Amino acid sequence: MHFFRNERELFLSEAETALSLNPNAPASIGVLGWLLALYGEWERGLKILEKGMELNPHFPGWFHLAPFFYSYLQERFEEAYQEALAFQMPQLFWDPLLRAATLGRLGRKSAGAQALAELLHLRPDFPTVGRFLMSCFAKFPSLIDGLLDGLGQAGLKI
Repeated sequence: MHFFRNERELFLSEAETALSLNPNAPASIGVLGWLLALYGEWERGLKILEKGMELNPHFPGWFHLAPFFYSYLQERFEEAYQEALAFQMPQLFWDPLLRAATLGRLGRKSAGAQALAELLHLRPDFPTVGRFLMSCFAKFPSLIDGLLDGLGQAGLKI
């Protein structure tokens, strides 16, 4: 709850408590590592996320969002693209968004335009609500701006 209300300090405090209570619970560890990373605790969060993924090899594809964001912020777009491919949840707008943004940044305009078309099929209102939707999980304006830049390079008009 604190994560989605952008109450960073309260979230971090509750996350520490949950981690100490459930240090080997795959789902809890994975989600908490994922959320910590999304909140900018990159190295620690990704390490905890990795532990959760090792404890449960059948983890959800959306766990790849955190390593994607980290790679994207580091402008390691090929690595980010590999994380986008591993996301594998085509029913969620994030799946084509991640691919379109990285393909745009990689200069692969045709493939980026195809992924962008998938995104707009899932969320025709994305040009008007996309920034808000991304901000629910992407907690850094520079990340959102970077994603929008990649989407623009793939052909998105906002």
